[in-house]
Amino acid sequence: MKENIDFSFVNKLVEKESTFWMPSDREEETNFAKNYISHTYVEGSYNKYYYTEEDFTIQNNGQGNANGGYGDKYQSSDYRDKITSIDFLNTIDLDIAMIDIWNLSKTLTGAVIGYITEDKNNEGMYKLYIATNNDKIYFPENSDRLLARMNNVTNINNINIVDTSRVKTFIETFRYMEKLESIDLSNFNTINVTNMQHMFSNMNQIKEIDLSNLNLKNVTNMVQMFSTTSVEKINFSSAIIQNIENMSGMFLGAYNLKELDISSFDFSNIKNYKQFFLFAENVDRTIYVKDVYAKEIVQALSPNATIIVKT
Repeated sequence: MKENIDFSFVNKLVEKESTFWMPSDREEETNFAKNYISHTYVEGSYNKYYYTEEDFTIQNNGQGNANGGYGDKYQSSDYRDKITSIDFLNTIDLDIAMIDIWNLSKTLTGAVIGYITEDKNNEGMYKLYIATNNDKIYFPENSDRLLARMNNVTNINNINIVDTSRVKTFIETFRYMEKLESIDLSNFNTINVTNMQHMFSNMNQIKEIDLSNLNLKNVTNMVQMFSTTSVEKINFSSAIIQNIENMSGMFLGAYNLKELDISSFDFSNIKNYKQFFLFAENVDRTIYVKDVYAKEIVQALSPNATIIVKT
């Protein structure tokens, strides 16, 4: 374990519970914190009455990525480019060989923590764990760049315990996750999301993105949502998409899309679809749309594609 890991957040966790004596000695404090979280907390003897969704909401540490800069904690320059996998856990266990640990709870209670361990299969690389003892970890309202530019992550595990019902913006959330091969969005609740700009752009290994279970009726911005990706299939089949205003560059440079079904899209509110498609025009492509109105728009944007009204 890294020396001088900061367990000071355990003070707030303890304050949530009741009054405990906290040792002043650094070594004792660290041991006390580990014992309190990994035993008392894990065994469930804490009172959940004192905890709210805010406590179990993860901080957004990726805000520094807007212009390519680093954020902090796992998004810092020390770790972001060296993490190969991300695991979401609903059990906190600190009795492992951690390299570093952070309080990720929005309310600083330690109800969500993050830590990294050595990736024994890749020298000099790490595995990231985001853990709680709740049944859910909540993504914050602003989830912009939350996992962006973690360009060596190949897989995200147990993302089904993540609750996204609080999220309003997903701007660049997974952008530049260049080695991520798949992502499970089946449990995502997107009813409150309004902005998905660049959400999946610049993902170079992903082949399929399934949005079929998502309610996207409040999303107004999908600018460059899939731009410059390697994706070959996007499933919108049951997605509710009716209030989009700006889809500029949504599929810009997504050259591997040979067939695209956007028949769930209502084009009546769209104000900007400049460069909505910018494909390699020497590739045969079939696009399915909702009605004749949509067909006219899409045909003008992608004149060499075969446009079919889906009945």
